[in-house]
Amino acid sequence: MKLFVDIGNSCAKWQFEQDNIQQVCAYQSENFNANLTAVWQNLPRPTEIWVANVAGVAIAEQLSAWTQQHWQLTPQFVRSRAYAAGVYNGYIQPEILGVDRWLAIIAAYQQDGAVCVIDCGTAVTVDIVDAQGQHQGGMISAGLETTRKALLKATYALGKIPPQTDLKTAPLAATETHQGIMLGSLYALVGLIETVFQRVQVQHPSCKLVLTGGSVPEIENLLSVPYQYQPNLVLQGLTIISGE
Repeated sequence: MKLFVDIGNSCAKWQFEQDNIQQVCAYQSENFNANLTAVWQNLPRPTEIWVANVAGVAIAEQLSAWTQQHWQLTPQFVRSRAYAAGVYNGYIQPEILGVDRWLAIIAAYQQDGAVCVIDCGTAVTVDIVDAQGQHQGGMISAGLETTRKALLKATYALGKIPPQTDLKTAPLAATETHQGIMLGSLYALVGLIETVFQRVQVQHPSCKLVLTGGSVPEIENLLSVPYQYQPNLVLQGLTIISGE
């Protein structure tokens, strides 16, 4: 039984092979080992562990140490490469493309063919794959929380205003400063998604928009373009790669 693990910048997800239940936990890098023990100590022992990790070497080392100690298994850390599962990596240096992006576009392409995959997480990443499986490249921007935190940190006056309750709905305009920051970040992300996808469709009319990442629920009521929400693309990509 394979265990698939997606370690992002602030959360980790995992799923056993042929299991429809995805588990999620927020973690702190300084006590990642303790976080693993809290959520994994009662899991059954897998036969293989496949990992997508974008959180750095220290996290990878802690994960490896934990799995070796508790399960006597060494994880297989997936890397981006020039070609896999029908997709040709468009980066000049294929290994530099984030492995989460690589696995997400593989999973999305396998499902839908030509796709524009936008991951709305700590960072917002955009990747375009044409009908022949050629990755056209992409772009990177700040995510919702990253944008909000940066704005509060970089501006003296805004950082001194106590935060208010999160927005329940997104009005046209806010009447309170922190709500204004939240609203501005929402519309900035919506504008990026819709503008990019409309331009992609000019060159690739059959391209579908696929969204993933934890911030999608915050913006889905604001979007006016058709899209699919696939929250577990990286895990799906790991499943595909492990079977090659």
